[in-house]
Amino acid sequence: MVTSTTDANGTTHFFPVYQGRKHVGDAMAFLPTGVKMAEAVSTLVYFHGHNDSADLPAYLRSNPTTRDPRPLLSAKQVTLIQPWGGHRSTFRQFQTSDGLMALIEYGLRVMIEYATPTRPCPVQVPNPPAIILAAHSGGGTALKAAANSSSSYLNLVGQVWIRLHVFRGRNDWVRWCRANGGKRLRVRASTHPPSRRPREEAEKILAAVRNRTNPLRNADVEVVNLAHSLFPRTFIPAFSDLFIAGVGFENTSASIWTIRTRTSHRPSAAMTGSQAIFRRTYPAVRVAHRTHIDNDDDSDVGTGLPPVQGTIYCVLFTN
Repeated sequence: MVTSTTDANGTTHFFPVYQGRKHVGDAMAFLPTGVKMAEAVSTLVYFHGHNDSADLPAYLRSNPTTRDPRPLLSAKQVTLIQPWGGHRSTFRQFQTSDGLMALIEYGLRVMIEYATPTRPCPVQVPNPPAIILAAHSGGGTALKAAANSSSSYLNLVGQVWIRLHVFRGRNDWVRWCRANGGKRLRVRASTHPPSRRPREEAEKILAAVRNRTNPLRNADVEVVNLAHSLFPRTFIPAFSDLFIAGVGFENTSASIWTIRTRTSHRPSAAMTGSQAIFRRTYPAVRVAHRTHIDNDDDSDVGTGLPPVQGTIYCVLFTN
């Protein structure tokens, strides 16, 4: 049974997922207000973190500011499919090749058949232009398994996003990047003490990026001074805009700069307040995105803004 609700953000469908005739779990599909056809835009598949909620609707209600991604995507040209993994982010049924295929197919079919106005879905569910796999916290284990599965949908995966808290692996993501040169990995880990192990793993990826002999060219990695619960609301909209704008890592000579906005820095409409900004030069990009976080820090994390060629894309604000 599909349960649908519509609000200012868009239309949400809660639906069961089947493999054959077997019910393997439950999930949510979200169609933002500005998207008319689900198959016309990219699809974000998001694995949530640990929680103590009874089901997915209760999880979203439990802390809308940090757990509900729908308001963050309401103005984006991307749909959302989010499975329910229970208290311990257990997505075994969705991280396999067949399970990931069933999850995405059911999600797309529901968004097509339950659209307004309604329309039949073809027997062969149409593919979206691209798929993004993403996870926060405990969902990272399922994300790694899904990204390494043999699902036919992986051909459409353009990027993988990880907002790290629980992050296990022995350079697994470095190997994944080298084996999937046409895909992009975006990683964020926290400087906070409970995130020591995830931070160490993120730093291994960053070391591979900075390797002078054989640099990893398809990974975007930062360790940021940000509370664990704030990662989704900070990075989902920022990464979405980068993806929609077509911003990758190719044809880009500039490195990411972490700077502190002070009056001595070059003025910019996007440089307001005392938040730090992660910036990268993308001459071809004509859009600016700003995400504000009230988490000021008086420490010096930069000495100034180097000369810039072309348009600056402001990725995010943190500490």
